[in-house]
Amino acid sequence: MTLKTNTKAGSFSSLDPPISQWIVDAVTAMGFSHMTPVQANTIPLFMQNKDVVAVTGSGKTLSFVIPILEKVLSMERAEKKAIRAIVISPTRELATQIFEVFSSIIRCHPSSVNQLGEDSEAKDDSDCVRAMLLIGGTGASSIRKDMKEFRENGADILIATPGRLEEFFVARHALVNLKALEMLVLDEADRLLDLGFAPVLTNVISHLPKQRRTGLFSATLLNDGLTELIKVGLRNPVKIVVKVQTNKQLLVEDDRVPSGLINYFLEVPKIEWKMSQLIRLLNQMIIPKPQGDGAHKFIVYMSTCACVDYYYKILSKLSELENFAIYSLHAQQSPTRRSITYNSFKTSPLSKPTVLLCTDLVARGLDLPDIDVVIQYDPPKDVRNFFHRIGRTARAGRGGKAIVFLQSGRELDYIGRKTPTTPRTTHPTLPDTDEEASVLNSVIKTIVKTDRDLHDKAVNAFVSYIRFYSNHEASYIFQLKHLDLLQLGFEGFGLIRMPKMPELKDYQGKDGPLTSEGFKKEGHDFKVSK
Repeated sequence: MTLKTNTKAGSFSSLDPPISQWIVDAVTAMGFSHMTPVQANTIPLFMQNKDVVAVTGSGKTLSFVIPILEKVLSMERAEKKAIRAIVISPTRELATQIFEVFSSIIRCHPSSVNQLGEDSEAKDDSDCVRAMLLIGGTGASSIRKDMKEFRENGADILIATPGRLEEFFVARHALVNLKALEMLVLDEADRLLDLGFAPVLTNVISHLPKQRRTGLFSATLLNDGLTELIKVGLRNPVKIVVKVQTNKQLLVEDDRVPSGLINYFLEVPKIEWKMSQLIRLLNQMIIPKPQGDGAHKFIVYMSTCACVDYYYKILSKLSELENFAIYSLHAQQSPTRRSITYNSFKTSPLSKPTVLLCTDLVARGLDLPDIDVVIQYDPPKDVRNFFHRIGRTARAGRGGKAIVFLQSGRELDYIGRKTPTTPRTTHPTLPDTDEEASVLNSVIKTIVKTDRDLHDKAVNAFVSYIRFYSNHEASYIFQLKHLDLLQLGFEGFGLIRMPKMPELKDYQGKDGPLTSEGFKKEGHDFKVSK
């Protein structure tokens, strides 16, 4: 069954069936006085014991948090080890964020005060509800510590990443009572599958009672793996498609583009000018405008983890950005560093401009408030992430800007295939000259020459970028043969010598310097590696 609706979203107190007044008060105190379309259509169905399949949108988390809390609180208190609801999330960061939403609301229940957190004392109160976070990885609590906490305090709701949840169930199955489980949520289900968790999900679901309600939230439903997961995990689900009224009075089945967003593209005439464009743009956008303050918080999306690592090191050393606080975040960092970076950027003061360099780890689900500008330094390999990226700004009724960098030529065909954009190349305060870019590139190369580790990072970044570009889903636009690989390597990444890789076979073994000025080492020019 598919439910297509353009019902206007009202206040949380207008829901039918109604939700508890203390929950209405709690979400209002959190700044949510009115529902989003996703919430208005999902919450009633989930509360009426329907399995739901919903495309992710604004306010998705409350769409399952509220029904879970209502259901758990309506049940008689069982033994401590009886679990009532489970939420499975693809990443530690998203799981932690969901846990924090549960915690914020539960704290508003009089009988739940002091029931959350590591330092709280367990209380035998039939009105209490307790949520527990299960995430693995270095720096997270060990499975032994998790089991000890569960044994002592119990938990009604588990918010977990797939691997830790499987370990929790399989390794200590006798300790966990799943007979009372009423609700299961698979959050960002398409991403769970993209990350290879299908076998884990199948195993986890096999341990759960069939008589339960399941909610599946996904950015896309056009996926064979999702279709199979829906067959295995849900029973006669209601598919929710929210229609949004546009300015042209047309109904569209998409609310991925925030209404307060201004979407730009920035044409880069030459590949070696790209970094100078970014630095100039960041500095230009923090300048206070007559109509308001300049931007404070930026997210810059890059193609690969190696590119994030390299450019984070480079940008942190440039005097042009000395007034910025710069952070980096990607999936290959240790869980401890990811957690510290995420919290530091999220809570960074607006008194200093802040930039987060990241991969698509940060494209979906995470709540990063007060983002003024999203810059897509590299268009995403998976074109679906275009909307996830720009959705990090212009949230909760605020305005925001999103800018995608595109090279002159074929890449400009990307415009219009995603969402309407406005060119930014003609802005009077954004001049670009070869001289400015050359000066910056010379500075970068000087920095790289003096730091062997940084040069290794540059090589890794260059190689990863070539592989990214070669395997782009929009291969009819992003074709490696149209890139000037020498300029990209020597000027764009500051390389001293080119690495040996199949994509560079046409350049291997040529004599003479491969840049206009050459690189000297002990009186000899660097040449292509052999």
